[in-house]
Order: sequence, then C-alpha cells, then structure tokens
Amino acid sequence: MAISIVKQPNKVSWSRNPLVFEFHTDQVILEAGRPLIFTLDFSQVDNVVDSELHTPEKTYYYYLDWSFTLIVKQTKFLFSCEYASPINKFKIPHRIGPTETKQDWLVKVKNAILNAFNLSSLFVGEVDGQKIKFSSIENDVSLDVQIQDVTNDLAVAIETPQTPVSKNYTPNLKIFVELIAIDLSLAERSVVSAALVPDINGNASWDFSKPLSSLCLSDGPDILSVEDVGIVKSKCIKQFYLRATELSGEPQGPRTSVVTDLFFAVYGGLPKNLQNLSFGESISVNESVCFLCTTQDKKVIPDQPNWLSWFNLNETYTEVKVEVEVVYSDGMPFSFTAYSIVEIKQFEKVIIPVGLVQINANTYYPELDIVSYKVWLHAEGKKISNIIRFFVDDTLHQYQRVFLFQNSLGSPETLFTSGKKAISYEIEKSNAIISQAGTFDLKKGENIDLDIVLENKEKISSGYKSYSEIVGFRDFILSRWKLELFKKEWWPVNISSSSIDESQDGNGLFAVSFEISSQHSQEQFFDN
Repeated sequence: MAISIVKQPNKVSWSRNPLVFEFHTDQVILEAGRPLIFTLDFSQVDNVVDSELHTPEKTYYYYLDWSFTLIVKQTKFLFSCEYASPINKFKIPHRIGPTETKQDWLVKVKNAILNAFNLSSLFVGEVDGQKIKFSSIENDVSLDVQIQDVTNDLAVAIETPQTPVSKNYTPNLKIFVELIAIDLSLAERSVVSAALVPDINGNASWDFSKPLSSLCLSDGPDILSVEDVGIVKSKCIKQFYLRATELSGEPQGPRTSVVTDLFFAVYGGLPKNLQNLSFGESISVNESVCFLCTTQDKKVIPDQPNWLSWFNLNETYTEVKVEVEVVYSDGMPFSFTAYSIVEIKQFEKVIIPVGLVQINANTYYPELDIVSYKVWLHAEGKKISNIIRFFVDDTLHQYQRVFLFQNSLGSPETLFTSGKKAISYEIEKSNAIISQAGTFDLKKGENIDLDIVLENKEKISSGYKSYSEIVGFRDFILSRWKLELFKKEWWPVNISSSSIDESQDGNGLFAVSFEISSQHSQEQFFDN
C-alpha cells in the first residue's frame, strides 16, 4: 500500500490539546540506485625490511616507506606510510614487527583512510583478505575514485567492481490531507486541507487542534439565557474524519487515498502536565463520568444562575434523573428530582441548569433557608456522575457581580464577586488647532477635541474566598469569552488588566483584583 495512517488520536479527544495524525508513504524513493564499490589491493604491499636494530631485549625492524594518492570527486588525498610525521599528507602506520598480522594492520590502514578529512562521511570499509573494500554511503552517480602516484615497488592497486547509480526520488510528492466534518444530518463538508511534504523516511504529520477548535465553535459557544431552565445539548462537539491522498508527478496528480476512522472533538483541553491522559481518563473517576467543571465544591449566592455539563462516554442512557439534595438551615435534608432527561446518547454533552431559582428549590419549604445542596445524575439504578456540592452564601453583598464564562473544559460556568468596585472611563480622542481669521478672540478658543470615544472600565475584587475558588477565578481569567450579568442579560466583557493581583487575609482566604472593560465603546451616551 502506497499510503497509510501510522498514528491517530483516541475516538474522543479534547480539541485544544495536540491532535496529531501521522501518515506514511512508501513512494518517496522512485529508484533505490546503487552505491559505488571500490577496493584497494594491498597484496603487493608487504613488510620489506630496510634495516634492523638488535638490542639485548628485542630486535627492531625498520620497513621501507611508501605512498599513494587517492582522488575522490576531484579532491586529492595524499597518504604516506613512513616513520616521520608526513608533511601535507595523511599518515598510514607501519606494521609493528612480524608479530602483527597483515589482517590486523589492514584494519589500521582502513581506519587511517576513513579518518582523512570527510571520507568517513562518504564511505564505509571492511577488510576482505588482502584488500580493503569501500562502499559509498549514498547512491550518487557523481562519486568517482582514482589512484595515482603509487610507490613502484610497493604498489597499491584499485579496482571498481560497481559504479554508482543515483537514488531517484518521486517528483512533486505530497500527501494531501482534508479534515471532513459531519453534521447532525450526516452531511459532510471539507473544513481545512493542506499538502504535507513527507520526510526522507516517507512520514508526514499534522496537529489538527487549531482547526478542530475552530470547528467546535463554528456554531457559536454554549451561551445560555438566564431564564432558560431546559436541558440543552452542547453545540461544541463535532464529528470528523480525515482523508489523505498521495499526489505526485509532473503535472501533479492523485495516486491513492485512505480515510481515517470517525472521531469526536470536544471543545476544551487539559493543562500540559495532564495531556498524557486520554479524554476518558481525564473525566472519569471510579466508573463514573464527572461533570465538566473546575471544582467539586462551589460557593454560590441564592439567585445565581448556574449550569453543570456532562459528557456521555457510555452507551445511550434513557430516563436520566437529575437528583438534588438540599440541606436547610435547621439541618434537615430534602431530596427531589429536578429534571428527567428522556435520552442522552453516546458522545453527547448535556448542559443542565442547576441554580436554586432554576430548579425551583425554594418552593418546597419556602420558610426555610437553604445552606447547601448536592447535584448528581442517576440512571439504570445507579449514579452515573460524580456529586457536585454547592454552598449557599446568603450574606448581603453590596458590590456583588455574577459572571458567566467558558471554562477550560469548554463548558459554561458562573462565579460571583463580592469585593468593592471602582468605575473608570477611558477616553480616546484626537486634537486639532483652529486658526481664527481676523482679531483673535479668546472666547472662540483654538484647541478642539475630535473623535471622542468612551470605554467603560471597572476595577473588581473577588472578595475573600477559599483557595479552590480562587483557582476557579484563574480559569475565568484564561477563558476566551466572559459575560457579566446585568438586568437579567449577559453582556460581553474583557479583562483589561495586564496583571492580576492576588492577596491573602492571613486566615487561609484569598482574593484577586482585576479590571474589566465592556466590549463596546460609546460615541453617543447610553446607560448600560
């Protein structure tokens, strides 16, 4: 098979974490070619004793010197076997007495030749009898080898049993990859494509996390109405597959294609230290699938709207109950079913309103105050989710604000602030100087303002909270979209602070301070 898929992610993945597909083609090399093979024959080069030196300990033999020149691609390499240090030559060692075998000596000769400049990057060598056989590392027709200036009595001979043939690569080879999205009606559309250039080994890869994150948000984020009390199916999950086609030739044309399995991308992602976890591992605990929120314990105010999101990893569930247990100020617990969901299909994400007002929790015993409540999902006689606990703060907060944001796991979540606020107005304008005709009149002035634009900004403190709540604020700060509740409607805001101040009260509580700005500017006044 010419093209194959060698790496792909799990069936379900976070869109904002690396989503790498790797492809392989075996068509990079059109013709393998063949290497240059030549041998240097040392059968005529042997120990010729020039003189001897006898001592009581041993006898020393001095052999005749010899040399030759090897020419590789027009570059000359001068080799000399001599006792002195050769000048402008590469040295080959003499044999060490009759005890050193010729085979052992030829190994030293081979190493000396390959260590000359860059020859070891061009050739590999091996001793074959009284010859040294060299083979080129690359199949390159431009490689040629000659020998000259050999010593007559000790001649090194060259043989070339195989001439080189260059390796030929497939011209204009690309792997054309398309990301195909499948909508709820099973219609398909191409989202993004790219022509990947395979490496020398035929491999090419692409991280699809950015186009898949854009695809997940193509229908907009899951922005919810304050008064919406119905179960919502998330729009931020997309089904997709990839089609890879091998292109080559002049003119370039398609050759073969393969398609991947079907996958699901869920908008959101994990921090870098947790990206080794699969999607299922990241949201499951003890056979239960967790709600997609930042913390399991949340502090809320009585009228704060809130939502919990849950992704179904398992087969389709029917008659799913959203169970609630409230605890009143007198310590009495009370349980009820807030919703009954007819069906949650596999790989669906549901968004459930769970604010006290949204689930009508105050209608059962209105004379009692609710101090806390728990929420979980129940189906087929068992809990299928973890339990989220809400602690109700009914203190009167003069400066309270409620924000809705998309958390790191791609789900809507709310939080409230209770610290002091300060409002400021940032003004942008341009200046001009007018010239008066005639006698200068101070009352007419000469400096005027043009193009005046006003932007509302608000400095906010979270109020002192537990450390886990402050961690949730960091997720809020990192969110790509943030909304502030104003007159029962969500208004988009930005964080305009370049830094966030975090403080401690000395009793284990923390607070953060930051500045927000509206996402619109004013050229004419309006009271929002």
